[in-house]
Amino acid sequence: MVKIDGRMVEQEVGEVKRRKVVQRPRYYDETVVKVLKVMWESFDYMCGQRLASIIREMLPVLVGSGKLYCSKKTYEKLLRVSGATIDRLLREDKVKMRLRGCSHTKATSMLKAEIPVRTWSVLEVEEYPFVDEDGVETENYI
Repeated sequence: MVKIDGRMVEQEVGEVKRRKVVQRPRYYDETVVKVLKVMWESFDYMCGQRLASIIREMLPVLVGSGKLYCSKKTYEKLLRVSGATIDRLLREDKVKMRLRGCSHTKATSMLKAEIPVRTWSVLEVEEYPFVDEDGVETENYI
């Protein structure tokens, strides 16, 4: 018995009902992904949201000029693709292109000692003239 909203309710203990996972067929097939990769490379590997807007503008131009070949179904699917879907379809290629660290050296205390660091307390105030907001230099010192 469990108390819910001030009432005692009997609770059955048993197996947890699992939801059935419905596997829908893929809408964007491999031909769409191949054309998408070509366009992604030609537009300098930009993010999915920007690429989606450029695809809508440039796809008719590229197909019309003969620079890009694709079927009618692929053409229609590419015009409807969203930025999030583009990022999802190109995820594996983006991981391969990700930059990794180029160095594993850490600055040691000896190296840090050799690098001069200037702070506000080291500056000589008398050396710098006062400058107004309009950019006119005056001889008044701070």
